Amino acid sequence: MSGWYGGLESDAILFGMELTLDLPEELSAVLAVPGQDISRSAFEAIALDAYRERKIATAQLRRLLGFESGYDLDEFLRQHEVWLEYGWEELEKIGRRIGALASEPWRARLSQILHRCATSSGPGG
Repeated sequence: MSGWYGGLESDAILFGMELTLDLPEELSAVLAVPGQDISRSAFEAIALDAYRERKIATAQLRRLLGFESGYDLDEFLRQHEVWLEYGWEELEKIGRRIGALASEPWRARLSQILHRCATSSGPGG
């Protein structure tokens, strides 16, 4: 598995670790994805777990898994029933974009929702 990292073959990747696992047949059977190498399946499972535990960010997960677009990552996460978690700043940006496109009644409602979010948890809360 030397040089293999997120589906990419490259000598440019300086920091990597080769890991050998002895998996019981019972576990390897559930990890195996039809038509996919078991090492890739295990790599995806480890990366997905790191993402769920917030050890890596969304951009890192996308890069590690070799997805070119966020849409590809969104689909991968949806298939694994993992939902993107947005930070406070991202939610504010999305809210502003929606507000710019929405009609006046929707803008007022969106403002109420964002205000309620800000007063209940706020940034970092």
